[in-house]
Amino acid sequence: MIPHENLSSPSFARRRANPRAAAAIACAAGAFLLPLARGADEPRATDWLRDARLGVFMHFLPGDPAGLAKVDAFDVPAVAAQLREMGAGYFVLTLGQNSGFFNSPNRAYDRITGYAAGERCARRDLPLDLQRALAPEGIKLMLYLPCQTPNQDRRAQRAFGIREGPADQPIDEAFARKWAEVIAEWSVRYGDRVAGWWFDGGYAHVGFNEAIGRIYAEAAKRGNPRAIVTFNPGVKLVRHTRAEDYTAGELNDPFDVLPASRWVDGSQWHALTFLGSAWARRDVRHPVERWVAWASAATAKGGAVTLDLGPTWDERTGPIGTFDAAQAAQVKAVRAAVGTASANAPRPQAAAPRKPNVVFILADDLGWADTTLYGRTKFYRTPNVDRLARRGMTFTRAYSASPLCSPTRASIMTGLSPARTGITAPVCHVPEALLEAAAETTAPPDCKATVCRSATRLVADYFTLAEALKAAGYATGHFGKWHLGPQPYSPIEHGFDVDVPHWPGPGPAGSYVAPWRFPSFKERAPAEHIEDRMAAEAAAFIDA
Repeated sequence: MIPHENLSSPSFARRRANPRAAAAIACAAGAFLLPLARGADEPRATDWLRDARLGVFMHFLPGDPAGLAKVDAFDVPAVAAQLREMGAGYFVLTLGQNSGFFNSPNRAYDRITGYAAGERCARRDLPLDLQRALAPEGIKLMLYLPCQTPNQDRRAQRAFGIREGPADQPIDEAFARKWAEVIAEWSVRYGDRVAGWWFDGGYAHVGFNEAIGRIYAEAAKRGNPRAIVTFNPGVKLVRHTRAEDYTAGELNDPFDVLPASRWVDGSQWHALTFLGSAWARRDVRHPVERWVAWASAATAKGGAVTLDLGPTWDERTGPIGTFDAAQAAQVKAVRAAVGTASANAPRPQAAAPRKPNVVFILADDLGWADTTLYGRTKFYRTPNVDRLARRGMTFTRAYSASPLCSPTRASIMTGLSPARTGITAPVCHVPEALLEAAAETTAPPDCKATVCRSATRLVADYFTLAEALKAAGYATGHFGKWHLGPQPYSPIEHGFDVDVPHWPGPGPAGSYVAPWRFPSFKERAPAEHIEDRMAAEAAAFIDA
């Protein structure tokens, strides 16, 4: 969809279309891109989870320095062989939980807490070793992490700025942004090696909310925009937040909980429960027939089931990390009953074509005749934009919501006129202190005009186009000028998985060629131009 007055970045048209993503692309004036709705047969981010049907969860939680030694002793080949034999479609590993010891190094955590490398975070990268062993077996890796710092480590709680104590503590957005640094380091390091995240402790009583969910989701998807995330609200199966892709679904007694369909208010139906008498136990609490009947009914409706099994900690009973034989046998029987996606999953009709990406390019101060798509000019040509339009559609029978940047952006994002959003002037990038000072300025006594006061930020109360598309299974990205407010009003808070801004407001003169004058960007090449950089960032997001 290309509005006639809003065109830019013709170099992007050289890139191939990919039906998987929504993205954004920037020019000197700024831009963003979004997709149209996808048909029911179109791929969703959680399709692989639905198709996998059955996964295995492991609470491998070192509780002291001796526990970190067990991380080094963890027998990855033996565990991978068991998971293959059981038929696990994916494997969920805990990074850490309450004790303050983790199964993987993390420099951000060490930097913030002041711990030395290897003191609390293992030197061995256990998730990476596991993924390398599981990938040839077609088994995806997912990671577990709480929504806050370990509650048995007062030093960590103090360093991250939350109340100290041996229980879950209240959290806010300031804390979440700090904890997100830890999440993002793991996410970027692992990239697409990690297919999803299960965040524990997303409880309302500790202050978890939509904004915190968005902060964590963005951090978890920074290395892999297609990673799926969920946030645990407690022992129940519900859609907890718009930031989630699938339900956390923690259940103690799952047998009466079954899906009516694949979806729970837009989230993929997923349940997590334990085979043993409690989490991480190695016994069996029910006959295998009960598990088979329940899992078969759940997956028949498009749901996914994850079963928690207890790992071995004592070398005298087996290799470290391996599963009990009786539990493994039950999982294998469940897999035999639920089948595999290749045999049973519903398939889209071959004749149903996939919809292409829809590129939405928004540029400031671009007139009707400023491209050769709609007009003629002797000064330049825009062949790539013209080609992009010929391959898609143009949108010419409408009026712009406003001739100004912020009101136009707010209206496109919300579907509301500037009068409804209250954003009627391009002031959303201006610091609050300056806005307050300007508001105190009075008009001359002889001024007979009434000056309207514009809203200065796009608040999170509005349901945006990006949020609607995320609920429908899209990955969403924003690249370039936003002009609707800094955090906590940024694109991430309004439904975008990825935000690569070149500046929250107008760049200073000469700021369009590297080396950049603004702090949020690092040049990749000498004399790099902002249009080329934004085009490359957006194309890489679509191709990912």
